[in-house]
Amino acid sequence: MDSSLILKLGKRKRRMRAEKDRLSRLPEYLIDSILERVPVEDAVRTSVLSRNWRYRWTRMRSLILDEHFSEKLARNGGAFGYNGFIRITNQLFNFLEGPILNVHLHIPKNMVVDNFQEVNQWIFSLSRKHNGVRELVLTNSNKVPYQLPSYLFHCSELRKLHLKNCIFKPPSPFDDLNNGFPHLNDLSLSNITFEANLGETVFELPGLEKLELSLCTNVCNFNIKATKLKSLTVEGCHDVKFIRLLDSQRLTDVHLFITEPIPIPRFEERVNLATMLSNLPYLVSLSADGCFLKYSVGEKIPKWLPCAAAANRLLHRLYFIDCNFGQLDQIQGALLLLRNSPNLELLIVMNVCLTSSRNKSALAVDKAFT
Repeated sequence: MDSSLILKLGKRKRRMRAEKDRLSRLPEYLIDSILERVPVEDAVRTSVLSRNWRYRWTRMRSLILDEHFSEKLARNGGAFGYNGFIRITNQLFNFLEGPILNVHLHIPKNMVVDNFQEVNQWIFSLSRKHNGVRELVLTNSNKVPYQLPSYLFHCSELRKLHLKNCIFKPPSPFDDLNNGFPHLNDLSLSNITFEANLGETVFELPGLEKLELSLCTNVCNFNIKATKLKSLTVEGCHDVKFIRLLDSQRLTDVHLFITEPIPIPRFEERVNLATMLSNLPYLVSLSADGCFLKYSVGEKIPKWLPCAAAANRLLHRLYFIDCNFGQLDQIQGALLLLRNSPNLELLIVMNVCLTSSRNKSALAVDKAFT
């Protein structure tokens, strides 16, 4: 054999050993950080890299089984078997050791509905005391909504909870030491149905700072007390009780979108804009659509708000989205907000149309500024 070829092969082997040694010498915290940043299937494959990496993935603190994961399984023929998503997810939950702090779980469309019992088992695993899950994102893409099991509400260490297409039925009492979310900071509920028998139960969420409600039904049954709430977004929830949700002196960002006209009887509690601004002294950013402006104006809109509301000098950003300034009630609400925002720095108006008489709208503008 040519001596130069032998030298090249020797250098290659030494280089491969050096690469392997570098992988083996990586600090444990760095290995954990790498595993948390790659897809779960790639994390499992790292077992072949070196002895130190073998089965290291079983100690991961994050389990990301999102939509990308389930779609990849579907492209591979259901992961080589019927309902492969369930089989592989079961294996992952069985292999992982120690607490799982961060979980993203996407329930795919092709998953058999009867197997929601498997989802219940996964949630039960997370609810056990030694797990202490901090972040849970659960997205159900089935046509049938997923009824949340009672033991979800025993995950008392949760900081972030995002749910989509589920039935919300917490145990009673919700604020008991073993139930509820005393540390929850970020709550997002999309396409959630709240059980009608919740009655006047008040959900204590003492650490909640961010709340998002989107396309939910029976929201009038969701009565919360969140004194630290800073950001509130409500979209397409027609029976929401805005007055209760706005009962927080710390709110700085409020985004309210009804999205479509609704009959007056369905609007459970009307919100007067003057009262709303008076009760939000630290409001910095406000977004509203035309439907909200329409249903929140009073019979007689004052040009200037009372002194209590005028004391709010922090409102710096206004967003008017999907408004029809050809309708008198919508333009009245918008002008009221503009008149009483002396320190406004940013005004954004998006998707505006004019469908009513132009003369009436012009007259309303003229009167508002005289």
